[in-house]
Amino acid sequence: PLGTAMSVLVWHNMKRLAVRTGLALLLGLCIIAITSSSSFAIDRPFLRWAGRYPVIDSIHIEGNRSIPTAEIRKQMYSKTRSFFQAISASRRSRIQKETINRDTLEIKYLYFLNGYLGVRVAESIEPLPPDSNALIRVLIQEGRQFRYGPKQVSGHYQNEMSGNLATIANRLETGRLTNPLEIRGVVFEMKSYLANNWYPYAVVTYTLDTLGAGSAAPVSFSVESDSLVHFGSVKIEGS
Repeated sequence: PLGTAMSVLVWHNMKRLAVRTGLALLLGLCIIAITSSSSFAIDRPFLRWAGRYPVIDSIHIEGNRSIPTAEIRKQMYSKTRSFFQAISASRRSRIQKETINRDTLEIKYLYFLNGYLGVRVAESIEPLPPDSNALIRVLIQEGRQFRYGPKQVSGHYQNEMSGNLATIANRLETGRLTNPLEIRGVVFEMKSYLANNWYPYAVVTYTLDTLGAGSAAPVSFSVESDSLVHFGSVKIEGS
């Protein structure tokens, strides 16, 4: 019958599809296994070498244009082995688990203080024959340097507070290099001022506009004073 023939044909097609799908999955797993085993074969010698905490022989820094290499070296956690480092058995002159992360954070911090908000830092470690010491290679992409532009304070707060809030915001002098830590300090000062004037739950946020074509970055502060709080009853207990 025609229905039986169609059922048999559909069953054969599904069987062939299942076989093809199974073969494709098996092939994919084989490729993943081969790739994984190859990567492990490449990484294992390096991991064994790094696990011996090799001595840092040299540090190469590339891509820096505005900040001198000597200043970046001074900021880094890692140090090349010197006589003083050798006798003091300093961990900083050997490769450690935290070496790359700490160096990257220290270099970025230095650039943030100098107005480079989008700096990128890539660090790698390479073995140096014949003594198997370590070479640290640092590649820096500085990006754009920014300076403070005009400041603006907006939000919901008492009108008589506008002058003092503007004065605090203008501590970020126009034309000076931006510094995120300094901006956070201004935010903290604004919140302290509001708290001292009976608004302890005030929320202050800021936006640093770096989308403009020039180097000037406007700073906008948003202030939400929340509820006015008065002292309630005071009760002292104890003996």
